Amino acid sequence: MNDITQVTRLLDEMELRYQQQGERSVALSFSGKHTSYDLFVVCLGPLLSVMATADSRLPAGCLDEAIRLANHLNAERIAWGAFWVRPEQRALGFELALPCRAGVSREDLEMAFSAIPLNHFWPAFARVAWAGLDARQALGSMDEAPRSADHHASPGDVAESGSDLEPPVMF
Repeated sequence: MNDITQVTRLLDEMELRYQQQGERSVALSFSGKHTSYDLFVVCLGPLLSVMATADSRLPAGCLDEAIRLANHLNAERIAWGAFWVRPEQRALGFELALPCRAGVSREDLEMAFSAIPLNHFWPAFARVAWAGLDARQALGSMDEAPRSADHHASPGDVAESGSDLEPPVMF
């Protein structure tokens, strides 16, 4: 059984809806507490890449500050994976690579899905995009906000995939 076949079998077992996109990837859509996002799972031999993209597009005028925020989060708060901004698509995303030398397991998928911090940090990106705050102000206001439990997507939160982004190009 190849890795993408294993991934689709596991997603079926988890009762998650997905769309297969070629021989190496699948796409899923989730609704989180703060935003909806698309999730791409790409199998590259012993490497599993999970990429989450926010459904909302960033306004053109905030892209530089959104990149600053992504860089700050990657340097100061993210231990695994990385945020990125694609200016040409005004897209925000997070990508995580996971080695799966013995094949992809359900635990691998669950760990990768739960490690995606896009939903957690979305309020800071929203403050940059629509409130005009700079990266440090946006994070500061997020840190000062009352803490609540993050909402992790579950099978009941899954929506049909409808992203216009292509899966990442892998070399």
